Amino acid sequence: MLYEKVLFEGSPLQLKKMADRYVFQLQVNNYELDEVIANHEVIQLDDEGKHILVRILSNKPVGKAVSPRLIDGYLSLLKESQSHE
Repeated sequence: MLYEKVLFEGSPLQLKKMADRYVFQLQVNNYELDEVIANHEVIQLDDEGKHILVRILSNKPVGKAVSPRLIDGYLSLLKESQSHE
């Protein structure tokens, strides 16, 4: 039998707020990307041509702090629930 547990109950705005102060963005060159991926929890990559925008979920400041999106709140929730298992 599968055990299901509810990880979150609330509005989409409340879910986004779960990632508040944990979402950062770096602008890196192609040759820096492997190191960033190896050392940080990368949640999104956007190829901008001459550089790559890397979105990171972190407890410590890394690059520029950015506003969380709904998916960031969800990923933050999953990360937190895994740390309690």
